[in-house]
Amino acid sequence: YLPLAIVFIELIFTFENLLFRKNKSKEIIKYLEFITIALLSLAPLIYSRLIPMENKNLLFDPTCWYVLLALKLVSFIHTNSLYRLKIRDANSIEYYTETANVNEHLNRTKLYYFIISPVVCYELSFARNESIRKSYILKKLIKIVMFL
Repeated sequence: YLPLAIVFIELIFTFENLLFRKNKSKEIIKYLEFITIALLSLAPLIYSRLIPMENKNLLFDPTCWYVLLALKLVSFIHTNSLYRLKIRDANSIEYYTETANVNEHLNRTKLYYFIISPVVCYELSFARNESIRKSYILKKLIKIVMFL
């Protein structure tokens, strides 16, 4: 399932990159994003109907993970669209078409960090602590073990 997820992530990243560079076919790209998210949500359902799973464990159910990925990518799309609108309103010059600004705010590292992180809402910059809080991680691990 991971290679298929990476394909969907890269498609959305490419579409957002094209939208950020002010292409004339914005509506087509937005339509392609919608189709990609719809396919991402439906693909594991179709697959699970074709190949039924022996153990119905929610943790290992690909449908759950793909729906979560779809929600994360929708958040990524909406945050970037709001950012594009903010830049467009801030100055009417061709500021948001410059490659340096695109690379600064729209890069794969931030996207994959967001996909792996345990949050659903995408932010342009995530808050980070200076050190790892071991007590916090231990509490979360205990909650996960208790939940299973």
